[in-house]
Amino acid sequence: MSRRDRRRITGRIAYLDAAGAPTGRELFSISVHADGSRILRAQCEMDDDALVRDALLVLDPALRPVEAFVRIVESGRAVGSRHYPEAELAGADFFGTHALLNDAWMALLGTGLADGESRTLTGFACSHQANGGGVPALLPSTVTLTRIAAEPVTVAAGAFDTVHWTLTYGGHTPIDVWTTGEDAILVRMSWDHLAASYELVQLDGTGPSD
Repeated sequence: MSRRDRRRITGRIAYLDAAGAPTGRELFSISVHADGSRILRAQCEMDDDALVRDALLVLDPALRPVEAFVRIVESGRAVGSRHYPEAELAGADFFGTHALLNDAWMALLGTGLADGESRTLTGFACSHQANGGGVPALLPSTVTLTRIAAEPVTVAAGAFDTVHWTLTYGGHTPIDVWTTGEDAILVRMSWDHLAASYELVQLDGTGPSD
């Protein structure tokens, strides 16, 4: 197989509290194949919650979820894992593994929206807890995706041309998300509900896989 049949992108996101102090991190790897299908692999570590999440999400060329896996460890103890096959995800606009890059990928479904326009998406999530904890389940979920505007953003990983979006899940306050490029890489996120923010601190690779 030619290396030009796929692209690989890797990176790291810092989790920050209201004062800007680190509270965790997310390590991610994205594979984008020639047919437009893509795979997200993420390890999410929340120090304050003593939670580690390993997550995998597969999107088909139409950007629909076709497979996922989530494993949760809390306070050093595995609390559960679950594989989500295509049959369980059929017809869903999205599946939420609670990885931050997963939230950013909602922007992939916002193509064609003008500033101020919204789209309501229906799908599933592995958890309804704000931190995504607990035994992974299959829970109906709805999100309103709103495009705000194009904005330049500078973070530790560099300066990026981004699009600012909001994601509104249920009755929670909106999540502000800034993404960059055709792969909807998360550059910055903030959520008043958790008094937290998240910033891209490392990004590598946008071309053919090595």
